[in-house]
Amino acid sequence: MPARVGNSSPVGSGTQRTRSSGHLKGRCETTCKLRIGLTCMSAPRTAQRSVGKSFSCAGMTMSIGAMALTARRQDAGLTRSPAAWGPGTIVAVISVDTGGFLGNQMFQLAFAHVASRRLGTTFNLSSAPAKSLWENFELGEWGDPAVRRRRRLAYKLRHPRPRIVVVDNERDDPESVLSNLRDGARYTGFYQSERYFVGYEDEVKQMFTVRAEHRAEFTRRYGDRGPYACVHVRRRDYLETPWALPASFYYDALGTDAEITGMPVIVVSDDPGAVRGELGDIDDVQFESNPAIIDLQLLMHADVVVASASSFSWWGAWLNRKPDCRVLVPQHWLGFAKGEEEPRGVLPERWIQVPVREPSVTAGEAA
Repeated sequence: MPARVGNSSPVGSGTQRTRSSGHLKGRCETTCKLRIGLTCMSAPRTAQRSVGKSFSCAGMTMSIGAMALTARRQDAGLTRSPAAWGPGTIVAVISVDTGGFLGNQMFQLAFAHVASRRLGTTFNLSSAPAKSLWENFELGEWGDPAVRRRRRLAYKLRHPRPRIVVVDNERDDPESVLSNLRDGARYTGFYQSERYFVGYEDEVKQMFTVRAEHRAEFTRRYGDRGPYACVHVRRRDYLETPWALPASFYYDALGTDAEITGMPVIVVSDDPGAVRGELGDIDDVQFESNPAIIDLQLLMHADVVVASASSFSWWGAWLNRKPDCRVLVPQHWLGFAKGEEEPRGVLPERWIQVPVREPSVTAGEAA
């Protein structure tokens, strides 16, 4: 350990300090320990207190600020000179903003992964994502907190003023966005289409592997169940929007396929108490109240999924493990009231679109 510098004591062996200049002269035999957030104890106190001061260490003179920047780059996996950042260096050259709830952030993370793979680099998430991402999913190497910190720092150092690219769900075509990816850009958008994942579907599904402890809890609760249909109802934050589906949609969806008749139905929702009153007439129905990751797994393991116009529903259906799973969704998704798909391209062609009757149709009339 390097010795702390006192008013008159030398640092290391064979090293003396010149009080007036604030420099170390001679050769310090201690190892510099400068890292982010730590003070180099081999420097004189005058230099420690002033980032702009410089001192001689092992025959070299470097400002404390320059040493700090060098250390930060080393901690990020970078060399001191940007010209030396080769293709094998751990550098995030594309960054993606995150926002919204869990389902939206899954779209954003999936886009970041695919974009970085197409560019042959790594990615960073510019804004702090939901903790539920890494608490619930394995996420590959991005699940490692050290990797996340290193990528964030690397991106900030290399791209202090990045070009911002806004991706609009309604205006921009996924193939065009992917064909025109910009090195070093910061992307903001929602990317709500599986067309952003074409060719990388298996990698995205692997990234969203549920963590082992949540899989074990799901197995403990539901592992012995036979075939079932799972209905997801997004309600609370949709009530004051045109996206709230009438109860008639869920009755209609369950009645579209004869194979569903007689199959147990599990309903999951962000408002299970209210939904129980609206959908209580469904035959052999069970209303569940679980953590979100358990509800997501109920959708992922169902034989039939009835989805609300919600990104959470979308991912539960898209990650479903049953090869013959039938997915029933509101026609036009969020745009069911105006008769136009919204967002554009959000619905895979293999999913079954169920027309949504007027919201005035009540659950009793639909039954």
